Parts: sequence; structure tokens; C-alpha cells
Amino acid sequence: MQRREEMINASDILDIDGAIPDIPKEEYIILQPGVYHYRVASFTRGDYKQGHKNYGAKFVEIVVTCIDDEGNEATAKTKIPMLKSSAWKFRDLFLSAGFAVEQGKPFHPDWNLLPGSSGRCSVEPYTFTGNDGQQISMNTIKKFLPPVDDASSAEPGF
Repeated sequence: MQRREEMINASDILDIDGAIPDIPKEEYIILQPGVYHYRVASFTRGDYKQGHKNYGAKFVEIVVTCIDDEGNEATAKTKIPMLKSSAWKFRDLFLSAGFAVEQGKPFHPDWNLLPGSSGRCSVEPYTFTGNDGQQISMNTIKKFLPPVDDASSAEPGF
């Protein structure tokens, strides 16, 4: 489970007996397939449930905030199973986020340093049919990309 380092802003808390404000729901932005700068928003650990092809294994779900060419922030995520066949994905994630990962040597990820780190990733929309029969689209991370030293690819402000 992710440790929460900061408390919720008191002005964001609603009173259970108070009035509920009329705040419109934020629109979920679907990104065009491409490469985006990201900042890790959170990670969650979990277990695959019975019936899943990876039942018995654990996973880590990474949620990032990406910025498109118009400056819009969008959320993208990926779920990586804790399997030997996925070791390269964890290495790519930490390398992309600016952490030292030596080729040919095991590394011990410090998960608590991951939130707030940034890098680049390729994103594609994924569409599926929900339980209610509605089409649902979400942004998925296809690959975490290595850092580049090119000044023209500077990270946007988050």
C-alpha cells in the first residue's frame, strides 16, 4: 500500500451534514497515441484475483499525469505483474524516472521515491465494454522511455 506523505487540503473536505456544492465532473481527456512527458501521481500494490491469468501473483499499478501539446493534463496508467517476465518493465520504469539502473545487475527499487518522479512514456487509448454495456476509453502506458539529454525535449511544467 502506498504511504501518503501529505494530508488532504482542509478546504477540499465536505461536511457530511452540510450542503454539497455544484461542482461539475472533470472530463477525462483521451490522449492521441504518442510520446508524452509524465509525472508519477501514485502507485498501488495489489494481488490478482482468482480467475485472472496471473492469479497468485502480485502487481503494481502506476498512475501518471501527462501533458498534451495544448497543455491539458491527462491521466494514464499501467498494471505490471510482479513476474520475472516483467522485470524489464520495472527496469524501464525506474530508468525512465531518472533512477540509476545498472545493466546486468539486479536492482532494488525504492518505491517510496517513485511518486513525483518524471520522465517520458508512450501512451495509447484502450477501449473496452463496461459491465453496463457502455464503451469506456482510458489512457494506457505502452512503454516507459529512457531519458534524453536533448534540450528541445525539456519537461513541461506540471
